[in-house]
Amino acid sequence: MSKSKSHATDELADPGWLERLPREAALLACVGITLFLLVSLISFDANDPGWSSSGTGEPARNMAGEVGAWLSDVLLSLFGYVAFFLPWGVFVLGLRVYRGAAGVQPVPPALRVIAWIALVPSFAALCALHVGPWRAYTPQGSGGIAGQALSEILVGIMNPVGTTLLLLTVLVVCAPVAMMFSWLQLLESVGAAMLRLAARGLVACQGWRRGELAQTDDRPAH
Repeated sequence: MSKSKSHATDELADPGWLERLPREAALLACVGITLFLLVSLISFDANDPGWSSSGTGEPARNMAGEVGAWLSDVLLSLFGYVAFFLPWGVFVLGLRVYRGAAGVQPVPPALRVIAWIALVPSFAALCALHVGPWRAYTPQGSGGIAGQALSEILVGIMNPVGTTLLLLTVLVVCAPVAMMFSWLQLLESVGAAMLRLAARGLVACQGWRRGELAQTDDRPAH
């Protein structure tokens, strides 16, 4: 009994454990929000009562209930298909908070907020320009109200090609700031994974050829 009490006391006195506790709580909260948003969006039903529809008078079919029906309707109406990427942004945020930024000067929160504000409507505008709507999941078009409005404004100033290039530039610049990653590191990781996959495939091919040659050598001569 004394040993278990001593062990528990040592854990509580461990500054590393105390430091991890808030970050673990933040990660779990972000995971819960991510799952709730995904369930709400995936089970969206246009006949449920929500922001853009009064419904049919029947209970909400959304797996997250009336709250999920309203939330999914708001997100899909405002941002279209981009709404499905927002839960993953919350999950990435939780991972970043949990891992921390030891030894690295973090991006100021205000700058990250600005990046998100620019990123989401730009992505939605790209969807409004180049992706066809699917009425089952896009009550206000593929880019939602925000994407449609932004695309119309920019196309009125420039042509569709110029608008697309501008939106892609904003997307490429703002995504790393909003979600705290590096395009170069991402490309290096993808390249390293492809090289490992190619090396494994080469080893497998060499083993298969050795097996074929061994079978050929073992055949009796006529």
